[in-house]
Amino acid sequence: MTPHEPRPRADAVTVPPRSSSCVYALPLIALACSFAACGRIPGQFEIVQNQAPHPGCVIDTSPTVYRGDGSTRHEQLARDPSMSFYSDELRSPVQVGDLAAAILELASLDVSGPLHVAGADGLSRLEFARLIGGPSVRGGPRPPGRPGDCRLDSSKARSLLATQLRGVREVVEDLNH
Repeated sequence: MTPHEPRPRADAVTVPPRSSSCVYALPLIALACSFAACGRIPGQFEIVQNQAPHPGCVIDTSPTVYRGDGSTRHEQLARDPSMSFYSDELRSPVQVGDLAAAILELASLDVSGPLHVAGADGLSRLEFARLIGGPSVRGGPRPPGRPGDCRLDSSKARSLLATQLRGVREVVEDLNH
């Protein structure tokens, strides 16, 4: 098993609104980023966008989601010495607590449409794995044809939210102190 195999789509979650808008989130698999933005499932983002419960919904597109305590699949794989990670595929992982707070905050705002909610750090899969699993984590280049830059531009979300979307480096530093 590799950390790069596509996983089945998780059911979308609708967060009950506090206003007339709602948040339509794909919080753990983050289909729109992890697969569609990187060319894994062409057109999937448009399908998800067109299936929003109503036009006033925010569609959260989140990247790799991690906890920071070693319990997520990404974190467990980073600690597996048999694993190897792409050194030249960039991501923008988000900590699950930051993501949850952002989704709850979005439910109270008057916004709609697709919105990237990602962490502040753009780093390779290998850099992420080394931050979680240590410097001995192995890596190598991505296969030909696989997109190298899958980072999300969260500038719109950052301008709307009071919630801080921390980068992996800050989360790891906070956990180590």
